[in-house]
Amino acid sequence: MSNKVIIANYLGLKVKYAQQNLKPILDALHRLIEADRSRGMVSRVVDISNAAQMRTYNGRAVTSQKSELQAKYAVDCIYAATRADYLVLLDSWDVIPHLTLTNHIRHDDRTVPSDLPYASDAPFSSRDPMRYAAATRVVGRIAGLTGAKEPSFLIGQIVAAAKYKSRRRADYLAHLGLSAWQWRQSTAESVKAIFDSREIVACPDARSPTIQKRLGPMTHFINCHGQPGDPQFYGERGRGYPVAITSGDVAKAAKRNTIVAAECCYGAQLFDPGERGQWPIANTYLGAGAVAFLGSSNYAWGPPGAGNASSTCWAAHRPGEHFCRLGRNSSSDKEWRTPPT
Repeated sequence: MSNKVIIANYLGLKVKYAQQNLKPILDALHRLIEADRSRGMVSRVVDISNAAQMRTYNGRAVTSQKSELQAKYAVDCIYAATRADYLVLLDSWDVIPHLTLTNHIRHDDRTVPSDLPYASDAPFSSRDPMRYAAATRVVGRIAGLTGAKEPSFLIGQIVAAAKYKSRRRADYLAHLGLSAWQWRQSTAESVKAIFDSREIVACPDARSPTIQKRLGPMTHFINCHGQPGDPQFYGERGRGYPVAITSGDVAKAAKRNTIVAAECCYGAQLFDPGERGQWPIANTYLGAGAVAFLGSSNYAWGPPGAGNASSTCWAAHRPGEHFCRLGRNSSSDKEWRTPPT
């Protein structure tokens, strides 16, 4: 049997949701553990804020849900003691924090919030992302709503995980490939590599709200613009940046069991929806029943034209090759920098 450890911070959950809301969360976790057992998996919950529990893993209790160092140390101790096949972080970064890494790419944000170090055996003694690049653990996150006052969204995600049943590969071959117009060649190559099809739609030809009619397939690959704290992704053509898809579009039309990959700047950023009045697109997909969302908490990189096989290398070695920033108040604030040849 495989084994899974759900990393929880009961103190952090009580601070976020209030004492009386901890029990329904634990009840949902019990349901997930029972469902995992029926799937041949032994799951357990470890409360990293509990000193007695952490002593059994040769660790120390986390005393602040904001402490990246304490959280990383606790996860390292748990993994060393259990060698779990799967580690699951419970709730958003306001309960179990992302770890802040240094961004070496010039013209970019200086730091990157990341869960990558949790997947590495390397202790948290540096903020250099290369120290954690050799991932040795399988780590996921059941992402709650950042800043939420009550736990209904988080409980819904736990219950959805308990109810999940694998589907056929054929169910996911129908796809939506949504691209900014300038990136349509690169997007088509990605879609070709995944689905053996170059079928995509590009914004502004496909855009909100008519994009809702195209959200039926259960696999979505989105290569558009995003910006911090924004519940929308954007296309691009000429000097225009029309809205390609919004959280509202997803809430109205996305199907259950969808898998999403968003190659968008800030595509998976778990911002506090209270700041904008709408949920992040990632949370909205998950709330609509998506089973997985892959995206970036910060910038996303890739070539603006054809080619995508070496996108990561280009981002590392030619950091000006694809840089964009969409202004909060004006679509004309976007910048492009192309490196010297």
